[in-house]
Amino acid sequence: MSAILLTITLASCTQSREKCLLWKIEGKNAETSYIYGTMHVMPKKDFIISDAVKSAIDSTKQIALETDLDNPALQSELLAQIPMKGDTTLNMIMSADDYQLLNDEAKKVLGVGVDAFKNYQPMMLTSVFIGLVLPEQTASYEGEFVTMSREQNKEIIGLEEAKEVCEIMHQIPYKKQASNLIEFLTHVEESKVLMQKLIDTYKNQDIDALYNLVIQESGGEEFGKLLIDKRNENWIDNIETEMKVKPTFFAVGAGHLGGDNGVIELLRKKGYTVTPVK
Repeated sequence: MSAILLTITLASCTQSREKCLLWKIEGKNAETSYIYGTMHVMPKKDFIISDAVKSAIDSTKQIALETDLDNPALQSELLAQIPMKGDTTLNMIMSADDYQLLNDEAKKVLGVGVDAFKNYQPMMLTSVFIGLVLPEQTASYEGEFVTMSREQNKEIIGLEEAKEVCEIMHQIPYKKQASNLIEFLTHVEESKVLMQKLIDTYKNQDIDALYNLVIQESGGEEFGKLLIDKRNENWIDNIETEMKVKPTFFAVGAGHLGGDNGVIELLRKKGYTVTPVK
């Protein structure tokens, strides 16, 4: 989930794409496929899966997410990648006051102090506190798509391994991650306003505005290129491979669709026809 907020980073776009979350991919001897932009977690009252999305899923034979959430080994793989490298711990990269603040907030939310996960990457801890800026009832597109895949007996695949995402996060300085986490905890009301802005922008299906908003909030263009652009580039070959095997419904964070280095433009540069589906 932390990658959710993180993935909301964006650099300015020089080209404006149509406001749409669902896109059809055709051409180059590939099976007709679809790509849909999700918001990984959002208020249940705002959650909806349109008839167009349901129809797109029905017309395909497999569902591809950022990572294979149906993989029984996913949790253990994540736990192996979460710790900071070099035996680094949070108290080594935070002031005593910030560490105490994090400890107090962890006790409120989890019932245990920060010592229980003091070697975790700060960025990963965002998920622990996401409830501070969201209502009690939330929903997940990815979770719903996993359920639908089981009901329709369709395979779930991932565009990347969990360890690949974590390795990218390791490239962001731990002190910078810690600073962002403390900023979040000390400005919860502002974070609520930002979250609502994200939700409104998502509901407006403005993928370019989402891309820019995500890059802004993940720490700027430098980190946005790691968390968004680099992963987009890594996915394209896998997307091409899967489309040539069978029609596929791809679902990735909506921040990955927009921008000049977004998945839509990268596919177009590869020669595919990518069109919005209303």
